[in-house]
Amino acid sequence: MLKGLIAATMLTLATPAMAAEIVNTGPGPSTTTGYTVGSTQTLGGKFTVGTDTTITSIEGWLAQYIGDPELRISIYSDGGQVWGSELFSNTFTLTGATTPGWYGLTGLSWNVAAGSYWVLFGAVSGEAVLPGPATSPLGDYAVRTSSGTFADDTIDFGVRINGSSVVAGVPEPGTWALMLVGFGALGWQMRRRPRGVLAVA
Repeated sequence: MLKGLIAATMLTLATPAMAAEIVNTGPGPSTTTGYTVGSTQTLGGKFTVGTDTTITSIEGWLAQYIGDPELRISIYSDGGQVWGSELFSNTFTLTGATTPGWYGLTGLSWNVAAGSYWVLFGAVSGEAVLPGPATSPLGDYAVRTSSGTFADDTIDFGVRINGSSVVAGVPEPGTWALMLVGFGALGWQMRRRPRGVLAVA
């Protein structure tokens, strides 16, 4: 029983995964005018995470523009004023989104270390629009067209990113209590052990 108590205490000291909102620019306007993403144009925004993080969802403030577009959301390394190399990517089909709303990828498990990254919105087929400006836009945006990739901080599209961050903080009061009980029980058991008897010659 004592060993089990100590084991439980040690498990509670493991750093927990804590849900975190990484980015929330707020929505853009409810119009369907703005920057479009398609097979020839990709939009990106730069964000930062302060600790090692598992990204679990990414959504953009989106609406359909042409057809039911198959959109691609990606995470890229930071290349300064524009993005660097692709790290993660997945697609989804945007249907029934004739007015802007939050749409994107959920159920992700994309692990990133503390640092700066870019989130990209592009399309495999069809086109979608990201109306802007968002309520609290990111600081850096960029666009890629057939002419190249360029910084463009006027894009200001809306994005939400959620994840789980590992926090190596001070144990909570409940953890301290469990530790004290465990060590107290260990000391009590050691005191109850019979002392060795010295043999007299």
